[in-house]
Amino acid sequence: MSNPNQTAFPRHSYADGEGCSTPGLTKREFFAILALQGLLSTEDENYNFGATNCEKRAAESAVAHADALIKALEEGVTA
Repeated sequence: MSNPNQTAFPRHSYADGEGCSTPGLTKREFFAILALQGLLSTEDENYNFGATNCEKRAAESAVAHADALIKALEEGVTA
C-alpha cells in the first residue's frame, strides 16, 4: 500500500452538471473503523465498557491495528 492516506471511497457526482468530489475516508481511517468495530464487539478485560479510559484504549488500539495492517500490506506479507 503506497499511500495509507489515499481515500478509500472517493465520490464523484455530476448530478448538478458541475461535478463535485468528496474525498471520503482515508484507507487508514477505514481500517481503524473496522478494527474498532471488532474490538468493541468482543468486550473483555481490556475493553470493558465502563472501565477507566476504555474509549481511549480502544481507539488507540484500533489505530495501532490499522497501522499494522497498512505496514503488512506495504511489506507484501501473505497469510
